[in-house]
Amino acid sequence: MRIALIFAIFAPIRLCSFDGNEPGIGWVDTWRPRETGQRQDAEISVLQPANNTIVEPGGTRELMGRADFVGVFPEDIYVRWIAPNTAEPTCEGWLSANGTHTCLLTIPVTWEPGSHRIQFTAEAPWGQTQDAFVTVIIEEETVDPTGPPSLVIGSPALSSRWSEASLVPFVASLQAGEAPLSDAQIVWEIDGLQIPGLTARTGIDGTIVRAASFAVGPHEARAEVFVSDQRLTASTRFIVIAEEDLDSDSDSDSDSDSDSDSQASTEL
Repeated sequence: MRIALIFAIFAPIRLCSFDGNEPGIGWVDTWRPRETGQRQDAEISVLQPANNTIVEPGGTRELMGRADFVGVFPEDIYVRWIAPNTAEPTCEGWLSANGTHTCLLTIPVTWEPGSHRIQFTAEAPWGQTQDAFVTVIIEEETVDPTGPPSLVIGSPALSSRWSEASLVPFVASLQAGEAPLSDAQIVWEIDGLQIPGLTARTGIDGTIVRAASFAVGPHEARAEVFVSDQRLTASTRFIVIAEEDLDSDSDSDSDSDSDSDSQASTEL
């Protein structure tokens, strides 16, 4: 009697019409065991962090994923979080009742700047797996200046003299401590007037080199630059001398040197 009752419960039910003129609806199985290895529809995704989120080495991020296999309770789905270049999963376990899983990931300090892809894997009870991925980014570190920025004029030197027939070189260097600051625009003013031909940006060594010619007489030069909204200036003075005057000065210097040598010989 019991055997007959059990068979009646699990036997397929035939649904049909009571009217012989209407076609039968067909067979509907009320129970069918899942076939081992049979693939089922699945949905899996990483809810957080958002893709391409910027992270810092040593910092902590919460990972959250969601998975669903058709006809499977969430608590029967096993998941793993796998970080790149690691032998063991960062986190693993069963989904919660709402179909999600969270993991706290400490960003390894060994990760280099660039993109790093984290894998989220869900496994159904019969072995089928489904993957989702999220990418986090570590930015290149900016080198903090080792000291306040400074602007130094290398040329023309203070009180230096230049021939009117030659170009006066203008050299300026910009750095923070010992670190050169590149791509900073330095503006030159000569006697209170800005000289566009001397304006330029510093190179990778933090230096610019320009040259120009000027009329005979004393001149005052001033260099100016803005670094992180900070205004830096430096100034110097130089003299342009007529070529004939420069030659006469050279002769006088030579005569003076000869007299000194003669006097020194006499004293010896």
